[in-house]
Amino acid sequence: MRFLPLAASLGATQLKLSVEESLKGITINGARSLRRDKTKGSIEAGKDADLVIMDSPSVAYPIYHFAHNHCEKVFVKGKRIL
Repeated sequence: MRFLPLAASLGATQLKLSVEESLKGITINGARSLRRDKTKGSIEAGKDADLVIMDSPSVAYPIYHFAHNHCEKVFVKGKRIL
């Protein structure tokens, strides 16, 4: 997970992806590339509820400020681990 913020930032700043495209690349499309999109990669009923709650003023903020840790809470299979 160390490189996901960097990947999202590079997508948006260097590869001319939108913020939404960049986020999809590290969430649902990333899960799909690993053949785990049935249980991971998006917030839907029946999925594992692996979530990261971030403290940021907007969804785009962490993409452009990836060097800082914006994580406030982390859930794995619905259980808070951080």
